[in-house]
Amino acid sequence: MTRVLLVDDDYLFLECLEHTLSKDYDDFRVVGKLDFNVDILNCVNTLKPDVMIIGIRPNNDRGIEYIEIIHEKYPEVKVIALDASEDGNNLPRLINAGISAYLLRSCSIFELADSILSVVSGVQVLTPSMIGKLMEAFRRQSHNAQNQGIFSLSDREKEILKWVATGASNKEIAQRCYISETTVKSHLRNILSKMEVKNRAGAVSLAATMGILPKISREEVSSSIC
Repeated sequence: MTRVLLVDDDYLFLECLEHTLSKDYDDFRVVGKLDFNVDILNCVNTLKPDVMIIGIRPNNDRGIEYIEIIHEKYPEVKVIALDASEDGNNLPRLINAGISAYLLRSCSIFELADSILSVVSGVQVLTPSMIGKLMEAFRRQSHNAQNQGIFSLSDREKEILKWVATGASNKEIAQRCYISETTVKSHLRNILSKMEVKNRAGAVSLAATMGILPKISREEVSSSIC
C-alpha cells in the first residue's frame, strides 16, 4: 500500500482530498495532513511517506522550499506538486527542486491517482498543457542567464570584446592593451564562459544583437591605445 502525505495551507482542501483518496482507492493510505508551519523533516521521518502531495501557491515560495528540503534529505520520497497557478512560472524551479510530477490544482482526482501510481513506479508526470509553457520558461531562463553573463563582464573583458569585434588577433589585442597574449586568451575564455557561447563570433554576434557591443572611437583606432 502506498503511503501518501498531504501538505497544503487549505485544511478543507486536505480533508476533501484525504476523504476521496481513502474512500475510492484501496491502494493508498493517507498517513497525514500538514500545513507549512510544521517541522517537515521530522514529520517525514516519523510518517515515512512514499509519496508527498504538496500545494504550490502564487507568490508563496514555501511549497517549493519544502520540496527542495525534502529532495535533499529524503530523495527516495516522490513529490507531486499541485500548482494553483496556470502560468507555468514555477515549473523550472520545481523541476530543479526534484519533483516527480507536476499537476494543476484543478486536475481531476483520477489524474492525481494515476500520477501517484506513476511516480511510485518510477515514471515522471507533467500535465500536457504545461509542456509548451515549460519550454518557453526554460527559453526565458536561458536568455536571462546569457544577459546576466554579459552584464557581469569586467571592464577589461569589455575592452577585449571590443577589439575582437574589429577582427584583431590575440597578438594585436595584446599590443593595444599592453598585456600578454596569454592574458588575452584567459580573458577570452572568461568572456565565452560568461556569455555561454562557443567562439569569438558567437560572443560578438550576441553582444551586437543586444546592443551592448562597445564602440571604438576614431582616436582609439588611430592611436592603437587600449
